[in-house]
Amino acid sequence: MTFIKRLTTAVILILVVLTAVFATTTEVRQSLFLLVLFLAALEWWYLQRVRFGWLYAIVLVVVASLITQSSATAQTIVSLAAAGWILCPLFLWNIRTASSQAMWLSKPAVHEILGLVILVPGWLAIGMLSPWSVLTLFVTIWVADASAYFVGRAWGRFKLAPNISPGKTWEGFVGGIVFGVGAGCLFGQLSEIFERQIGLTIMFCAIIVGVSVVGDLTESFFKRVAGVKDSGRLLPGHGGVLDRIDSLIAAAPVFVMGQQLVMGVS
Repeated sequence: MTFIKRLTTAVILILVVLTAVFATTTEVRQSLFLLVLFLAALEWWYLQRVRFGWLYAIVLVVVASLITQSSATAQTIVSLAAAGWILCPLFLWNIRTASSQAMWLSKPAVHEILGLVILVPGWLAIGMLSPWSVLTLFVTIWVADASAYFVGRAWGRFKLAPNISPGKTWEGFVGGIVFGVGAGCLFGQLSEIFERQIGLTIMFCAIIVGVSVVGDLTESFFKRVAGVKDSGRLLPGHGGVLDRIDSLIAAAPVFVMGQQLVMGVS
């Protein structure tokens, strides 16, 4: 029953994303993604179990909207976020080996700032991508996530980060990399958004999948600190909005910078 619920929700989400990406104008698409940012900000706030999360979410949306008024500022923020996500595994390794050293990150003021730093650059980055690039990013992460889940359930033995997300395994991680890279390369070539050699494309997609896992683990850490399994209950079988976009908000800035600096796509 749970699997059917997850599958039904996933199909609906895919249809919504396809509609948002291809059947609307750029302005409408940005507005829809801004709504997603608002909902994710609400859930981020409520991980602290305090009231008036709607006010925090509004502030986050206003800040994100103001930043878009300057393309140079938005580009700088996305670039810094990409660098931060690339370096984030060092932070996660510290959590994996000594989680008590990072408990200060759960303090309300720090948590609020981190919500701004994590959520806004992801939204800005998605706004910089073409429709086909957005879909390629989504497909790569969707396939990687689903593959990691099924491979991990079937063959998973060695835990990837037991102190953060006990359900994730190295076998699932490898499965996600293999199938995610395959889907990303295939879709990227079919949609003609990748202009360089296949070796470079494989490396690029592997980095994107790896960073998406980092984003997932980062959110899992904050949920673990808050003592909750899901960030919300809006999506049946999938938890909250934040649970569904944690990988995307991490991978999107890296995807943008990779396209601009490595893949020859502007």
